[in-house]
Amino acid sequence: ELSGRRCGGETWPAASWYKPGSHSLPHSDWADRRTVAYVWHLTKDWKHGWGGHLYWMSETSFPFVPPSFNTLVLFSVNPRT
Repeated sequence: ELSGRRCGGETWPAASWYKPGSHSLPHSDWADRRTVAYVWHLTKDWKHGWGGHLYWMSETSFPFVPPSFNTLVLFSVNPRT
């Protein structure tokens, strides 16, 4: 129970492969009844200058998590995220 939420039921995993110059646009991970989402960084020897940071966007700040090999980032998802 890492998320502190009930996580039973169906899951919909997805994978993305970002190549040089690729990026993800701001978006919401809210979908139907999803309550938890994750990003799993699997690239070894990632250079800070390459970007790839995971940002949370709010009205007042933009906290982020830089990529780090074999790091799993779990976050709560709701209609406002």
